[in-house]
Amino acid sequence: MSNSFGILFDKNTKDLTSILEEINNGFQHEVMEISPAIFNNMIITYSLEQQKHVIYYMYDDEDGVSLNFKAISAHPIFEEDCVFMALYEPPTQMFPGLTKDMLPSIGVVPRLDPNFKEGNIQQSNVDARLSFNEMLSHLTKVTNKQDDYIQYMENHKRSKKERTFGEITSIADFEKRCLDHEKGCAIGLIPAMDIIDYEKANYEQHVDTLQQLDDYSKLMPVYYSWVNVTCHPEWLKFFDIDPFQVPSVAFYIPDKNVVGKLIGKFDLETIQDHQEKFVRGKLPTWAPKSKPSQMVVEEHNCQAAIAEEQDSSNGIGEMTDEDKALEEEILREIMEEQAEREKKEAEESKRKKKSDKGKKKKGKKGKKGRKDEL
Repeated sequence: MSNSFGILFDKNTKDLTSILEEINNGFQHEVMEISPAIFNNMIITYSLEQQKHVIYYMYDDEDGVSLNFKAISAHPIFEEDCVFMALYEPPTQMFPGLTKDMLPSIGVVPRLDPNFKEGNIQQSNVDARLSFNEMLSHLTKVTNKQDDYIQYMENHKRSKKERTFGEITSIADFEKRCLDHEKGCAIGLIPAMDIIDYEKANYEQHVDTLQQLDDYSKLMPVYYSWVNVTCHPEWLKFFDIDPFQVPSVAFYIPDKNVVGKLIGKFDLETIQDHQEKFVRGKLPTWAPKSKPSQMVVEEHNCQAAIAEEQDSSNGIGEMTDEDKALEEEILREIMEEQAEREKKEAEESKRKKKSDKGKKKKGKKGKKGRKDEL
């Protein structure tokens, strides 16, 4: 999945500093922060032993590694044979000719001859202040990846797909409506019960809500679809979602195989709020027990499955108002517990960020390029 996401802000916003800081801190990248003491060993390990190009970013200020460099580190053409590093306050004695006013700067060490023993290692330098496209152009040249980049862009143009909102009834549908987009998926989990009063979910209204969300999300990296979980309960097992929690929405990232879920009412506003958290990496997620390739969509006679479910429910008698109130109370308690758990996780994350920020102010060395989550 490509690393894209949306940021929502008021049209009257003038100061974008906090927004840009959040994007920079939340962007998923492949940059390893290393210390000067192990720099030479890392060069030998990757460029000689693993035969990879080493691309490193040198800086000495509080701004840290630039967003452009982070974005390039995550570009697919560099994935197989390039390693990205960051070096904070590089000792000038290690780099003859380097002065502080030259920072930030990018160095590139190409893969070494397998027979290399010792001596000077030739490298290239790229201005770290270049725009994204200029920086990408220079790095594809020094790593001999111009042809790879051209081929990638051609494939990307050909593979661009239209939104494919609709029902998932098979693995082919799952691939078409979710996996093939290589983005995030929001899959509505909707029960098809529409006769028994206490389980009536207004099926058409739920589908219409998801259709509106997909229409509103045309510029967002989220693709909506839906599943009839009365007919295909295996999806609840795959996403590890309790049947008592439907109707719901599974927010799924296929290439990471992680999923988050809707907590609260199944309505436009609540789902949009969860979508925003999802694209900003703020929605709690977990890993399903199975991978997408292991998912099996069973063949069902859906009408028979619905009738069987209804007969089973009718067999225990019509629910009284007291029974309905009790069930609603149980569901409310479940959602409150989940909301409280989410709140605690958010507070813990906030506390950890404050702690990390305090460390940065003390020695600047806390500002290291850890990999961020989506």
